[in-house]
Amino acid sequence: MAATSFNLSSLHLHKSQFLGHTHKIIIPCAKFDLFEILGGRGLLGEKRLQEFLKKPPQETPTPPTTTTTTNDEENNVVTFNVPETGFDKELLGLTGGFPGGEKGLQDFIEKNPPPKKTPPPSSSTTNATFDQTISRRPKAPELPLLMPGMIAIVKNPNSPYHMYCGIVQRITDGKAGVLFEGGNWDRLITFKLNELERREKGPPMVSPRSVVLEELREKSDVAQKYVACNMLHLSTLFMFLVRYVDSFLEGKPTTCYCGGSQNGTTATTTKDYDERNIGVSDTLFSRKNVFREIIGWKFDDEGSKKSGSDDVRKIKKTRWSDCGCETCVSWMNIGADLKLHVDVQHPSKGNQENVIFLHGFISSSFLWTNTVFPQLADGKYRLFAVDLLGFGSSPKPQDCLYTLNDHVEMIEKSVIREFDLKSFHLVAHSMGCIIALALAAKHPDILKSITLIAPPYFLSSAEDDPSDIVLKRLACKTLWPPLLYGAAFMTWYEHLGRCVCFVVCRNHRTWEKFLKLVTRERKLSFLVMDITRHTHHSAFHTMHNVICGGAKMMDPCLKILGRFQARVTVFQGSRDEVVPLECSNNIKVMVPNAEVKIIDGANHRSVIIGREKQFAADLELIWDSVSNATG
Repeated sequence: MAATSFNLSSLHLHKSQFLGHTHKIIIPCAKFDLFEILGGRGLLGEKRLQEFLKKPPQETPTPPTTTTTTNDEENNVVTFNVPETGFDKELLGLTGGFPGGEKGLQDFIEKNPPPKKTPPPSSSTTNATFDQTISRRPKAPELPLLMPGMIAIVKNPNSPYHMYCGIVQRITDGKAGVLFEGGNWDRLITFKLNELERREKGPPMVSPRSVVLEELREKSDVAQKYVACNMLHLSTLFMFLVRYVDSFLEGKPTTCYCGGSQNGTTATTTKDYDERNIGVSDTLFSRKNVFREIIGWKFDDEGSKKSGSDDVRKIKKTRWSDCGCETCVSWMNIGADLKLHVDVQHPSKGNQENVIFLHGFISSSFLWTNTVFPQLADGKYRLFAVDLLGFGSSPKPQDCLYTLNDHVEMIEKSVIREFDLKSFHLVAHSMGCIIALALAAKHPDILKSITLIAPPYFLSSAEDDPSDIVLKRLACKTLWPPLLYGAAFMTWYEHLGRCVCFVVCRNHRTWEKFLKLVTRERKLSFLVMDITRHTHHSAFHTMHNVICGGAKMMDPCLKILGRFQARVTVFQGSRDEVVPLECSNNIKVMVPNAEVKIIDGANHRSVIIGREKQFAADLELIWDSVSNATG
C-alpha cells in the first residue's frame, strides 16, 4: 500500500468576506504523512523513529521567518516557509519517551556516563566538618524550658527564694510567674527564665522551703544504709554475747527470734504454747539473720518449752538486764492475782460517766494524769488512766508474749470488771488505739464513744500482709526523726535493743540523777521518765505482737464499730513524724461516720501536750453530745 501523503508547498493567508467582515484563511503548506501520525509508540513508532534517527541530517538554507506583504486590496497573502523535516521533528517530541524504551535509555547511559562527583579535599578538616554538618538531618524544634503548669525550682543563689519549689502560672516577655504554696500562705512571684529550672518532682506539701533539705536527705539515706548494715553485724555479735551471759548468770540461754519461722523454731514448742501463739506476729520471725543462715546454726532451748497461759503471770523474777529497784518491781508485791496499775480521778459532780485512757508505745499513764486530768477535775466524768501491761508501774512478766489479747484481757480484769463499768468512753493515743479498737469491738454494746489520737492504721489488700506493711512504714530503718529511729532500732535489732535497755533502763536512777544535775531541775519531765519504765522483753514483744500483729485485727474491729454506729472521732497533728497523716483518713474510709480533725502545726505528741485545755474541751464536747443523744 502506497503511502498516502499531501505535499503542501507553502502556507498562504487568504481574505474572505463573511457577513460583511474580512477574515484571513490559513492554508497549511507542509509534507504530511498519515502513517507517521498513526505510528508513535503504537503501530510504527519506535521502528520509524530509529530509521529517522539513522538518516543523515539535510542541510537546508535558513528561510526568512517572514516575507513581504503586498498591499493588494483584493489579494493580500502572508507566506511562511516551513522546513521539510519540521513535522518529523515535532513528531519525535510528541511521541514522548526515549528511542528504544528503557533498554535504549540504559544503552545511552552506558555509552555516555554522567560525570563523577569530586570528593571534598581530605586535608581540610574544616570543610569536612562543614559538609558533615550540612548532611545531617535538621533537629526538631525544642520545646520551651518552662510552660504553665510545670514544676519549677529557683536556682539563683542570690534570690531570697533560692531552692523554693512552685508551679509555673504564666510566661510573658522572658519572665515566668511561679506560685509558692505554703502551710497558710500562697505567693505569686515573677522570675527571669534563667533563674528557674524545670523539676519533675512536685513541690512539698507543707512548705516550699523544705526542698533545701532534699540533698541532705539523699546523703542521709546513704548513711542510713551504712548504719543499718553495721547494726546487723553488731546484732549478730551481741547475740552470742547475750546468750553466753544468760547461760552464765541464769543457767540457760534465752530464746531469740533470729532467722526463724513459726513452724520449726525455738519459739514454737508445746501445745499449750501453740494455743497462746495465735496472737504472735509473723514479724518476730521475719527479721532474718544473715550469719545464722550462712552458718546454719540453730539453738534449742529447753527454757522456751515452759511457757503457758497459766504460768505467764506467776513467774515473778527479774533478769540480769532489767532493773530491780523498788519502783520497777513493785508489781511483784501485789500477790498472785496480777492487775494493771490504774490511776482513777473521781468526778466532783453527782452523775458520773466512765472514761478509759490508754497511752502509746514507750509511755505510761503520766501522759494523761499530767496533761488532761487537771483540765477535767471539775467535770462529771470518772477518769481511768491505765498503765498497759509491761509499761509504767504495771506488771512486766518475763514469760508473757504481750499479745493484743493479753492487753485486752488485763484491761477487762483491772478496769471493767474491777470497777463494774456498765458503760464507758475510750480515749487512746498511738499504739493504744489498736488496743482500744479491740476492746471496743469486744464490748460494742456498752461503748459510748471512742476517740483515737494518731491511730496507726494502714489500708491493705488480700495480697498484702498488714503486719509487714506496718513494720515497713512505722519501723523503717531511718536515722530521723529520733522517735522513729528508736522504734526501728528496738524492733529490728533484738539483742542490741536488749543491751541498750541494760545500759539505760537498768541504770535509770543513775541517769535521772545525772539529768537533774545538768538541768538543775528537782523533778524531771514524765516524758523522760517513761523512756525507762519498761523492759526490753515487754517493749520488743508489744511492738511486734500489738503494733504489727494487731494490724490484722483492725479491719474486723472497725467493721464492728461501723455496724453498731459507734461515735468515732480521730485527732492527728498535721506534722506527725511517726504516724503518716493518711492513717486518719483510712479510718474515715472504713467508718464513714467517723469525724477526723487535723490539728495544724501539731506533731505526734504536741497534739495533746501543749494544748491540754483545748484538747480537754474537745473531749467534753464529744462526751456531752453522746450523752445528750442517748437521752
